[in-house]
Amino acid sequence: MADRKEKRHIPGSFPVVVSVRVVKEHLKAILVSDGSIEAWLPKSQITFLTRYNERRETTIGMPKWLAKEKGFLV
Repeated sequence: MADRKEKRHIPGSFPVVVSVRVVKEHLKAILVSDGSIEAWLPKSQITFLTRYNERRETTIGMPKWLAKEKGFLV
């Protein structure tokens, strides 16, 4: 879904910002990979900070608790 609208956000409002590749997308979740971690993330808990590019790469923001739970933050 490369034509996704970017959500407005307040700079610094996302404790964790990650660059990922979207592997799969479903109605309520996306499967992403950062090259070492692959995880399903609920769309209700993330914000796309950039649009997908042709390689399905994007930057997402998420709460700290979710990043820890999924392994993006140690």
